[in-house]
Amino acid sequence: MEQEGDSIDPLVAVNTNFPVSIAIDSQSENSIARRHKYRAANYEILAQLPAPDHFVAQIAFNDHLLVLSKAMGIGDAVGPRQLQNLRTNWALRAELIANQLGYVGQRAENVTVFQESGLPAGLVDFNIDQKMTCAADILDQLDAAGMAALETGKAIIALHLNEDTLDILQFWVRHSRLPKISIAPLSVVLLPS
Repeated sequence: MEQEGDSIDPLVAVNTNFPVSIAIDSQSENSIARRHKYRAANYEILAQLPAPDHFVAQIAFNDHLLVLSKAMGIGDAVGPRQLQNLRTNWALRAELIANQLGYVGQRAENVTVFQESGLPAGLVDFNIDQKMTCAADILDQLDAAGMAALETGKAIIALHLNEDTLDILQFWVRHSRLPKISIAPLSVVLLPS
């Protein structure tokens, strides 16, 4: 899963031809235009929810999904309070079920709750955020994710999308010593085949 930010032109990402899912902040100013560009290039879109302070009403989820229609799921933002509130989880679970969407989260307990509800849900195993700028550190994370995928059959990576991380990802794909590993969109990981 790549977290799309304002630091890269959507067309640059589209032209990489990686079969990934793009998480777009549903409250960002250009979310609709970016969604159109990514969807036109057949990328999966996740609506990335803002971290609520208390509880988020169901209508708020409807608003986020309306902005990012044709999303394959919801991704929560990194944050200590994200979706900790039980009422938030209930509202989100009802919305995911109603719209037949998946969930990708940063907290294992949230993922477990959604999986127990029968929803396709996955935990972000590796997070390469915008604070991680050293190429060697990013390559180490990608190698660790590749090893985890070999051991467990899958690994979900959240990667902040910018030109530097795209270059590093392309380098890793070309030079990886893990030939059995392939990059896939989240639907491949979340949905049973």
